[in-house]
Amino acid sequence: MVRVAFQGERGAYGEMAALQYLPRATPDPKKSFEDVFDAAENGAADYIVVPVENSIEGSVNEIYDLLLQTKMMVIGEVYQRVRHCLIANRDAENIKYVHSHPQALAQCRKYLQRKRLEPVPAYDTAGAVKTIKEKKMIDSVAIASRRAAELYDMEILEEDIQDRKNNFTRFLLLSPKKNRTRMARVIA
Repeated sequence: MVRVAFQGERGAYGEMAALQYLPRATPDPKKSFEDVFDAAENGAADYIVVPVENSIEGSVNEIYDLLLQTKMMVIGEVYQRVRHCLIANRDAENIKYVHSHPQALAQCRKYLQRKRLEPVPAYDTAGAVKTIKEKKMIDSVAIASRRAAELYDMEILEEDIQDRKNNFTRFLLLSPKKNRTRMARVIA
């Protein structure tokens, strides 16, 4: 069984990119990017998938720092379309706060200003959905993928809320072993 580590929780854009490239792989969620790299380097994962740049917010600098410290091989890339949704508990009311990864909050900056929602940074988009569900937060929403809303049985209040509709994140697929290089995949 092929294991692929990604940063975040099930439903994260990293998981979506991993499954587009390796559809039969077992996704392995990790809390931090460092944990993702460690998983491959210590043999707990066969592959890792990490974001390197976004069409709205630019480079993910932490990844470039980690790439300099590893001997893993880049074996592929995926351009994952990012369509952010505003996600809430089914009984949400008097919504004041929006939780998500800082990149997602920045990608929806104008939308959040118009809606007068206070951004609250989280370690992951899907993780924000999981947190507001588990803590039964009715005054908060999350920004994440449709897949995250479906996995955690949450309500989508609005779709495509990113400030620019042409929103893609480029992910690299890495392996500690030398593999045949594959071509890039663009996921719409």
